Amino acid sequence: MKKVGIITIHKSHNYGAVLQAFATQRIFNSIGCETQFIDYETTKSKQDKLFLRLDLSFNAIKHNIRNILHPLLFLKRRKNFQNFINNHLNISKEQYDSNNIE
Repeated sequence: MKKVGIITIHKSHNYGAVLQAFATQRIFNSIGCETQFIDYETTKSKQDKLFLRLDLSFNAIKHNIRNILHPLLFLKRRKNFQNFINNHLNISKEQYDSNNIE
C-alpha cells in the first residue's frame, strides 16, 4: 500500500477547509493509498481558533463581537470541529508550525 502525506490547513475551524481535507483523504483511500495529514498549523490558523483576536482588522473585530455576544456558540462550534477532525482525519503525531519549519 502506498503512503501519502498531505500538507494542508486541515485544523482550521472552517467548513471548507475541513471538508476539503476529508474529501482528499477519502479519494486517496479509495485508490488504495494510506494517507496521513502532516500536523502543520500557521500562525493565522491558530489565531482564527482563539476566542478573542488581538489585531484590529475588521474581521477580527467582527469575530470578537460575535464571540462575546454568543460565547456558547463559539464553544460548541470549536468542540464540533475538533471532534470531527479527531474522529475522521488521520493526523501525524508530530506537530509543526511556522516556528519549527526550516
